[in-house]
Amino acid sequence: EFTNAHQVFYTGAALQICLAMEGLLLAPHLSDIATDFGLDARQRDLNLGGLLSLVILLVSLPASAAIGYFGDTRDRKVVIFGLALLGAAANTLVAVVHSFALFVVLRCLSAVSAMSNMVFVSLIAEMYSHRERSVILGNYNAVRGTGVGLGVILSTALSRASWRVSFVLVGVLSFAAAMLFAVVYTKCEMPAHSKATKRTPVRPTSLREAVPLMFHSGVNVALFLQAPFSTLPIDFIGVYMIDWFFKDAGAPSKFAALVVAASFALGLVFGQANAAACTRCLGDTLTGDRRLTFVTTAALYTIPIVPLAFVWSSPFSFWLMLPCVGAGFAAGVNMTLTRTLLLNSNPGHVHTSLYAIFCTLESVGKGVGLMVLSYCMAHGDRGVILAASSSVWLVCAFVLLVASSFYSAK
Repeated sequence: EFTNAHQVFYTGAALQICLAMEGLLLAPHLSDIATDFGLDARQRDLNLGGLLSLVILLVSLPASAAIGYFGDTRDRKVVIFGLALLGAAANTLVAVVHSFALFVVLRCLSAVSAMSNMVFVSLIAEMYSHRERSVILGNYNAVRGTGVGLGVILSTALSRASWRVSFVLVGVLSFAAAMLFAVVYTKCEMPAHSKATKRTPVRPTSLREAVPLMFHSGVNVALFLQAPFSTLPIDFIGVYMIDWFFKDAGAPSKFAALVVAASFALGLVFGQANAAACTRCLGDTLTGDRRLTFVTTAALYTIPIVPLAFVWSSPFSFWLMLPCVGAGFAAGVNMTLTRTLLLNSNPGHVHTSLYAIFCTLESVGKGVGLMVLSYCMAHGDRGVILAASSSVWLVCAFVLLVASSFYSAK
């Protein structure tokens, strides 16, 4: 049945795909962009890899708190629509910017726009029941991940024209998708919380209620402690893998480098889309046996480490697609698992605020992690450092294993 919830979900997901496309538009062109802005190879890694991420982090911290608050206290459609228009404008204006400082400003605005993802996830939690969320969130994370991949493909395909063209196209697509989402949402009644019962909309008091909930349960404490490290290896892959394959590992072309790097993204998408099926053994949609949930999640964090270390340290070959797909699948399952667990363990009226805090901690990890990694690469062996980068997931596994010891086996 194509319900109002489905209409809002599909148009909102289409919008988020467009906004996610800008996330890695830089990846195929790090060296080209560095040349355009007058940066040498060392400045390329420091400025485009580390400094840019650090500045985005500093902007994202207050922005994430504000978006989390307004996402829980204002009309979520208006918040999503406004942020989408901001991102569309920022991406389009890249076409006329020739100063690196202004380019950084526009990238920060695009990053703030992408935070509408947090509000949309909360909207999904509103529209669908407890049991439906893991499937819906898995599908959503998968299609949003597809958007990131489409952005990289688009950027590579249009590279002969100019690296700026892809930003303009993504800006136009984002604007069109934002208008479609606004029209569909306005025409639909507020979706039912489940097929059987109507949901009475609940609004929170303020962000003050969300912050104490970070420490309300062992589940929250564990998830928030591991959040800064949870997506770091994925961020490293998104920023550096294509450039590494093409410049250092001997890939014959950017397209060949993209094909292998995209195989990780493909595994990530499949993992997210099939997370609910892969974790069915955990009982009633991740709410039953906490100890088993934590142990399983910790194990999933360790699975991709060795395959990714092999990929980073090997000469370019299309056979590298096999470990990339496997590592991406495990990482994708884990991304959906942790986010579903966070939403299912907390009341709906603070979902956006808590998810904003979770994403902020991920952003802190990304900004600091990329800055540290870029500094190390600028002063050390780039290949060795990238090969060791996925071991960051051991921190997440350790935190969750410690957390599991506080729960009895069911």
